[in-house]
Amino acid sequence: MSPQLISSTKCLAIAKIAWTLLQCILLSGTLAGCGTSGTITNPPTGPVGGPPAPAPELAYAVNSANNTVSVFAVNTGTGAWTPQGSTATGLTPQSVILHPSGNFLYVGDSGEAKISVYSLDAATGLPSPIPSSPFSSNPSPLAMAMDAGGDTLCVASYVVNSNNTISCFSANSGSGALTPIPQNHNGTQPVATNVELAFDPVSGVLFMADIGGVDVFGVNAVSGASLSAGSPFMIGSGSQPWGVTVHPTKKFVFVTSDGAYVASFVESNVLTGAPGSPYAAGIMPGPLLVEPKGNFLYVLNRDGFNISAYSIDSTTGGLTQLQASPFPTGNAPMTIAVEPTGNFLYVANSGDNNISIFMIQANGTLTSLGTMTASGGATSAIAFRPARP
Repeated sequence: MSPQLISSTKCLAIAKIAWTLLQCILLSGTLAGCGTSGTITNPPTGPVGGPPAPAPELAYAVNSANNTVSVFAVNTGTGAWTPQGSTATGLTPQSVILHPSGNFLYVGDSGEAKISVYSLDAATGLPSPIPSSPFSSNPSPLAMAMDAGGDTLCVASYVVNSNNTISCFSANSGSGALTPIPQNHNGTQPVATNVELAFDPVSGVLFMADIGGVDVFGVNAVSGASLSAGSPFMIGSGSQPWGVTVHPTKKFVFVTSDGAYVASFVESNVLTGAPGSPYAAGIMPGPLLVEPKGNFLYVLNRDGFNISAYSIDSTTGGLTQLQASPFPTGNAPMTIAVEPTGNFLYVANSGDNNISIFMIQANGTLTSLGTMTASGGATSAIAFRPARP
């Protein structure tokens, strides 16, 4: 090879390396991340001054055993969770609500009559207590619900040998802070340790599953929750409701009962049973949910250790149990949740101190993907923040 050719080859090689290094500088503003061979070993997420890196979907698991909220990144392809960190709450947290903005998290600390409020980091989602948190509530806040706009938070509390009480707060969308609405309202029956709340995103009406039936409340910033005429609405003779949820887009209300069935109601000025309601469920059905697309209802049968699944008639609100239903869970399942994409469903099993993962198939059936352990042991509630671009 001639000296002139060797010189040209060397120049070409040097030029290639120089160009690669220049790419590193332009993309990352530094030579950090460029390997000795000229390759980019840690590709940057975007140019300096550009948009922030995408934030993954996050799960918040409230742990009543060690009084913490654990944060996990959710793999929306597999359903698996990766730990991101945790923060302390008050005593015995039992419920959690994410503000619709995704900027704030509310945790009901049933052991000390408090609501802990956290701001969430835009990129990492990690929670930090806001000033003045926690906020005082009625004793033993067991369940919470927030309206679709994030303006009002309502809390259901239980006091021994007294009525369940609903108290409501105005929520500041800029700071997350809570301001009590003065009036409270009692439930329909005393000595009720079971209580669940759900806001209808369509009408803004609040529903409470109480031992005496399904209570319906109108809610406003002045009078708080006001019991509507006709309440409570009963599922069946002698039944005691244990869970309540609403359809994301239709005016359908679904309620479970200790009579081993689930009822479907159509909401107008009153609750009217859907055709065929109530429907058979498993043993001691409790928490229930409608997946985000609104096609299927899932009922957690606490003493049956399984999930009953139903298709929802979009016109009548009627339910048809899926042929493969019910689907086994772990021991003593207590909490059910579905992540925002609607691809995965999770059940916290208090008897096993783990979480069952299920994939939701197109026909509504559940495929088990195994279990995982959330730090802190017993998970009492789960909330999700959608991924951010």
